[in-house]
Amino acid sequence: MSEKRRKTSLADAFKYAFAGIANTAKSERTFRIELVVAVLTLAAAALLRLEPVEWVLIIILIVMVLVLELINSALESFIDLTSPDIHPLAKYAKDATAAAVLVAALGAAVGGAFLFISAALRLWGG
Repeated sequence: MSEKRRKTSLADAFKYAFAGIANTAKSERTFRIELVVAVLTLAAAALLRLEPVEWVLIIILIVMVLVLELINSALESFIDLTSPDIHPLAKYAKDATAAAVLVAALGAAVGGAFLFISAALRLWGG
C-alpha cells in the first residue's frame, strides 16, 4: 500500500455499522420484511411469557437471519460491482448466499414454532 490508511475511531466504526443497517433497510425489501417479522416475533415472545433461555434462543434465531441477510446484501453488491456482466459464477454466488438466508429463515421459523408451541402449552395448560 502506498498510502497510509487513516485509523477509524470507535465512534466512526459504529456510525458506519449503523449506516450499513440503515442502507440495507432502505434498499432491501426482504430485510425490511425480516425486521417486521423480528418485531412481531419479539411481541409474541412477550405475550407467551417465554422463559429466559427461550428468549436467548429466539434472539439468536432472529440475529442469525438478519446477519445472513446483511452478508447476502453485501456480497450481492460486491458481485454486481466486480462482475457487471452476467456470469455463471456470479449467479452461483448470488444464489448460494440467498439460499443461506432461506435456510436460516426456515430453520428460525421451525425453531421458533417449537418454542412458541411449548410456551403456549405451558401458559394455557395444554
